[in-house]
Amino acid sequence: MKRSVLFITAAAAAVSFSVPAVFADDDSAAGYAYDNKVYTEYNDGDASAAVLSFYNDGVLSYSAMAMRTESGYSFNVPEEYLGERARICYIGGGIFDMEIEEMESPSASPSASPEASEAPSASPEATASPAPERTPVPEAYERELDAIHAPAVVMGISQTQIDGEYYDTLRMLYQGSEVTVSIRDQVTIVSAPDASEYLVGQGTDALREGDVIHLTADLQGRVRSIEFIYRPDFQNYVVSGGDYGTDFSKLISDSGVVANQSGCSVASYSRGTSGSGTQYAFGVPVDVRGNVLTMANEDGTAMDVYVNSKAMVYTVRNSSRGDNVEFAGNGCNAVDRTYVPDSAFDENGNISSWSDIDVTSYALVRIVNGTATDIVVFTL
Repeated sequence: MKRSVLFITAAAAAVSFSVPAVFADDDSAAGYAYDNKVYTEYNDGDASAAVLSFYNDGVLSYSAMAMRTESGYSFNVPEEYLGERARICYIGGGIFDMEIEEMESPSASPSASPEASEAPSASPEATASPAPERTPVPEAYERELDAIHAPAVVMGISQTQIDGEYYDTLRMLYQGSEVTVSIRDQVTIVSAPDASEYLVGQGTDALREGDVIHLTADLQGRVRSIEFIYRPDFQNYVVSGGDYGTDFSKLISDSGVVANQSGCSVASYSRGTSGSGTQYAFGVPVDVRGNVLTMANEDGTAMDVYVNSKAMVYTVRNSSRGDNVEFAGNGCNAVDRTYVPDSAFDENGNISSWSDIDVTSYALVRIVNGTATDIVVFTL
């Protein structure tokens, strides 16, 4: 599936890619849909404005802002988004799920007078249709937050103009689908691994095919920053002799922190990947047994990673042909592994020497609470 995702001005509805890690509690606000508008009378505290957002497969797909009137809020919402999960954010207040009911006509139609409220004055007389079914996040992710913070793999970049402002249009793979995101040209890369620190402060046009990134957006759904995770240079790190840090930490982190996210660390081959939180591991994928992927670091130390059977797997090829980034499938079987003969493993399951092994691939693995949810494989 291919999704087109655009970021436009705050005064208009913003179609967007990602949201900050701020979410509602279990309470819901009621809304009514009529004639490409969504009405709600509820207000949280003294909020004077609110943003209504819709999610498709856990990704923010449309947002609209409205100012408060005496009768509540009226949002312009195209009908195509009404079946998606909805959340309302009150500026200066809380964030809530919204249950939206469609109605054939309001009991008191909005007046043509500009002074009249657009919100219905009473409950609709017509029988409301059932609340729309919520689209679940992809099965690979335990929580919506885990889905939103999934890494994205860059496929290509172009430039476009929206409302007189120039945007960089970024085509990428995210949550197993191809998406297109338009980002304002003043947005910059705010963090990068030690090996790619020269990218900090540069714009979207500095990105290349195969780069792995994370995006952060504001409450209106507009990308506000790019967190850089890894740039493939297709070197054979285990034999090149370079200083890539313990467990390749310099390739994927800034002093051990990945994607500028608190608590997002580099997995330690000596300690394994069990426990809570988010980790990234980088290394040579050398074996698969069921849902377990075995990876090895620069010293040959091996580590087993449990992989969700629905984990998103992408492949980035070292080729001059173009179109080198693709969605490879789900789970361990989609991982392109490096062949290592049994004789190369020692009694502890580690690789005794890389000298006689033809390394054909490396993998970047995102692990959430001990289970891999996203894997990017780089073939040499």
